[in-house]
Amino acid sequence: MKKLRVILLRTLLVIILLPVIVILCIFLNYHMIGLSTHHKIYTSISEIPSREYTLVLGGGNYRPGWWVNHTFNHRMHTSARLFKSEKTEKIIASGMKLSEELDEVADMKLVLLEYGVPKSAILPDYQGLRTWSSVERSKQIYGADSIIIVSQHGQLERALFIAECIGINAIGMEAEPSPWKHRYWVYREYLARVKCTLDCFSYLFNLN
Repeated sequence: MKKLRVILLRTLLVIILLPVIVILCIFLNYHMIGLSTHHKIYTSISEIPSREYTLVLGGGNYRPGWWVNHTFNHRMHTSARLFKSEKTEKIIASGMKLSEELDEVADMKLVLLEYGVPKSAILPDYQGLRTWSSVERSKQIYGADSIIIVSQHGQLERALFIAECIGINAIGMEAEPSPWKHRYWVYREYLARVKCTLDCFSYLFNLN
C-alpha cells in the first residue's frame, strides 16, 4: 500500500511538473533566439550595411481596393526603400502560390513595381512555403550567402537564427509592424520558434 502511494505521488508530480517544464522550455527558447539575433537587426536604412541581395518574406495575400494587409505593405515599402537607397541590388520575393487568386509572389512583385523597383531587380521564389524554406532557398537558388532579410521583428529574429544555422551571413531590416496584433500571432511565434530550433538541430546533425 505504501509503495502504491509513492508511485501515485510520483505520477502526480510528473503530471503537474511536466507542463510547467514544457512551458518554461518554450519561453526560454523564444528568448534565446531573440538574444542571439538582436544585434543583427537594424531599424534605420541609413545605418544598415549594403548587401547585393535582400530577401523579403511573404506576409499574406494582398488585394488593392479589397483590403489592406499592413504587415505585407510595410515589408514591401521597406524593401523598396532599401533598393532606392542603394543598399541592395536585387530583391528576392519569397512566398507561396496556392492558385491564380492566391499568389503571394505575384502580389509582392506588383507592389514592388508600384514602389518603383524595376522588374529586373525582383527575383521570384514561389516555394517560400515557410520561413525556413525562404531563407534556405535564397542560397540554394540564387547563391545569396550574404543578405538583408526584411520582415517584422518577431519573424525577423527567427529568420536570422535560421540563416545563422544554415551558414548565411545575414542582417535584418525591421519593417514597421501592423497597427494591431492578435494574441494568436504571439502564441504562434512561440511555437514557430520551437519548430525552428528542432529544424536547426535536424539540419546540423543531418537527421532528415
